[in-house]
Amino acid sequence: MDLKDFIAIKGKSELFRVINKSPKGIIVETLNEKRTKFKVQPNLHVLVLNDITIFSTDNSDIFLLDVYLKFFEKGGLKLELNQKSEPEAIYSFFREHVPNHDQEKVYISDMKKMLRWYHIICEFYPDVIENLKKEEEENIEEGKDASAEAKKEPTKKTGAKKATSVKKATPKAPSVKKPVVRKAAKKIVIE
Repeated sequence: MDLKDFIAIKGKSELFRVINKSPKGIIVETLNEKRTKFKVQPNLHVLVLNDITIFSTDNSDIFLLDVYLKFFEKGGLKLELNQKSEPEAIYSFFREHVPNHDQEKVYISDMKKMLRWYHIICEFYPDVIENLKKEEEENIEEGKDASAEAKKEPTKKTGAKKATSVKKATPKAPSVKKPVVRKAAKKIVIE
């Protein structure tokens, strides 16, 4: 399970888990104690958590995934800060852990919503955040391994070339349309 399996519906404060997709709508389940399932109509505005970004000062995208990984590094699954905390505490938390977010465009309501969503995911699907952290660590290790191998094995040029069969395209002569010759009908004169 990944953040792409969770959606937010514009106008609703809850998070939803996608169960099934169809051309006529999406079947979702609420992330609360009731676990209500219902169909989301195609005319509603749906936000996939994996695609949400926040504004930054350096014009790069800060994905919600990156923000949640920083939250996890700070407090694990039990983050002390929540959406009901004082606004100044939330501002300072974001300045400390997401320093390149644009403070003029990212409002306190957006920060509270991100915190609320983080707590909901940690409460009902804690393995999602832990798996995201493991995947990030694996990607970092793979990147280090690939760069280490590239440094160890310098590229060598060999004199022998592989035989390749390349078919050269021969230019075709431009096609000239022949004029259509029509035979005139013979006149039959009756006397």
